[in-house]
Amino acid sequence: MGIALAAVLVMASAAFAQNAGSLRGVVSDPSGGVLPGATVVLLNEATRESRQVQTDSKGGYFFAAVPPGVYTVRIEMPGFKKAENKAIRMSPNDTKGLDVTLQVGAQSETVEVTATREIIQTETGAREGVIRADQIENLSIISRSPMELLRILPGVVAPDARDLESVSNGGGANNTGGYSVNGVRGSNNVITLDGSRMIDIGSNSGLIIAPNTDFVSEVKVQSSNYAAEFGSGGIQINAITKGGSSEFHGSAYSYLRHHKFAANDRSNSIAGVDRPRSKFLYPGANISGPIVIPGTGFNKNRDKAFFFLGVELWRQDVDTGSIFRVTPTLNQRKGLFTD
Repeated sequence: MGIALAAVLVMASAAFAQNAGSLRGVVSDPSGGVLPGATVVLLNEATRESRQVQTDSKGGYFFAAVPPGVYTVRIEMPGFKKAENKAIRMSPNDTKGLDVTLQVGAQSETVEVTATREIIQTETGAREGVIRADQIENLSIISRSPMELLRILPGVVAPDARDLESVSNGGGANNTGGYSVNGVRGSNNVITLDGSRMIDIGSNSGLIIAPNTDFVSEVKVQSSNYAAEFGSGGIQINAITKGGSSEFHGSAYSYLRHHKFAANDRSNSIAGVDRPRSKFLYPGANISGPIVIPGTGFNKNRDKAFFFLGVELWRQDVDTGSIFRVTPTLNQRKGLFTD
């Protein structure tokens, strides 16, 4: 079976509005006094897009509609050293708080802080789990579906390994009804891709689109106490596709799983049955970067518009193996079991 899957994503600053989060905090001096009028800059480390606000009379700042990504927060105030907090990760629909204390000194000096751990979620009571891009790229999975990685989150019960072997829009590793989170029925799962619902209720709750692991940057699962906007289902699972950045990137790959490289199941060996002769081949490629029009000044700073283009071919030859069945005799069908 061969299926070509392609995705083209062109992003502007508002492209992720339905997944956007918010970042807030208070700027203070070493004594704890608030600092009104401080300049706070939010910089996307991948696209170099920046936004700027001033702290209010209570020293607070607020950035709304922040797309998922990794950010740097820079704060300046006359009479104080500059503060720079890097590697602040924002996931879909995050509401995070970052309070900053400025040190007295020359404004030409900078105090740089690089995040070594996640900011603890204290702004909301939502119970969440996030699968990061590095986990998606490096963790071993059976199929090519990022849905399979839900197994590493606490409280998630995934289908049997045999059900995860193949990938399809209506089943296999993308059979959303096969995943149970905290005991909730799989039919109550709500799956979204970049904020758009992906459940096909006419195909056993499968996915309408089945993006592979090279197209997805992160997956967020909200199991309880989430915002009212997600009140229609039991479990909210939101996948975010990759986007372009200020630099061009590309890759080509081919994933192969062949029965010649697999050991036989012990139960098959005992029964004298050969290993299933399944073959899976997934070649693909992707390229991303800024949208630049030669001969014009459009996006000359590479911080306004970006693209991601990917294609993958599915070649799946699934051997279902041997299945043993007992056929009752004619007398047994009549209720006579003396034979």
